[in-house]
Amino acid sequence: PPADAVPPRAPARSVTAYQEYLQGRYFWNNWLRPEDERLEQALSRYTEALRIDPNFAPAHAGAARVHVARAVNYRERPRSALETARAAAKRSLELEPRMSEGHLALGDVRRMLEWDWRGAEVAYVEAIALNPSQENAHRGYATMLAALGRYTEAIREIDRAVELDPLCLVVGTSAAFVRYLAGDYEGALGHCRRTTDIDPQYLPARRLCGAVYLQIGRTEDALAVLEAAHAEASHDPVYAASLSNARALAGDAAGAAELVAGLPRLGATRYLSRYHLALAYVGIGDCDSAFAALEQAVVDSDPALIYLAVEHRFEPIRPDPRYARLLDLLGLS
Repeated sequence: PPADAVPPRAPARSVTAYQEYLQGRYFWNNWLRPEDERLEQALSRYTEALRIDPNFAPAHAGAARVHVARAVNYRERPRSALETARAAAKRSLELEPRMSEGHLALGDVRRMLEWDWRGAEVAYVEAIALNPSQENAHRGYATMLAALGRYTEAIREIDRAVELDPLCLVVGTSAAFVRYLAGDYEGALGHCRRTTDIDPQYLPARRLCGAVYLQIGRTEDALAVLEAAHAEASHDPVYAASLSNARALAGDAAGAAELVAGLPRLGATRYLSRYHLALAYVGIGDCDSAFAALEQAVVDSDPALIYLAVEHRFEPIRPDPRYARLLDLLGLS
């Protein structure tokens, strides 16, 4: 069965706490989209389980993973969410050192918050050793390896995650993303298509498909995909930024600038990812604003920042000395 279906090794001392925890697992295993409120319901149930039994390690690990997901999906300022996740992950491992989910959450925190690549790798390897069927550990490890340019290993790990859970939309999109970063654009499109065949409305896979189209020169296809995704997620700055970048590359400078100008308004209701804002600025050729946004992304620990060295759309700013300094800061030189 999927790793998330495995019951905890350390049972709660309270039946009620355990039942709350199981409800949290249910919501966690059934949230699909970045805006899905089941993520918040999962956190609420884990929090209640810990109110009843503060020493219930699996609930700490579950809460840590929810906070990581909140950071990745920009539910709040990522640094705040990741710091909370770090505390929860460490507490889970203090209580149960051999808990795979605790090591997985710690690996996520080390790569996204601390940029501790060696420490993150140790945590992921331990999570996989404790539960080889933990597809999310293989997925997290794969995306970290891809961020470091270790593509052969990354593809091996993400393929294992797909084998373990071939119907998971997040895993399928991650398989496409790893191949996109590795320059295997046909492989990336294949995984995007398989994911959207499962759920045609899954926007992260469609957004990535647009990015792949840009790299292979299918600009009109990229615009069509990204315009449609933006229309369905007009409240989400990430989709506006991706479309702005594509419009600029297609020669629509005015349309790109219009989207960039609207991003602060979108950021009034949810966290505005400075990493994605930088992508939009790169598209319109505003390098100074792009680097200012990336510097703020460092302060905020934007989870996407770890891909700075390998994201193809940042190619125009790579010769700038400020780019090399950022990579040094992140340990990605």
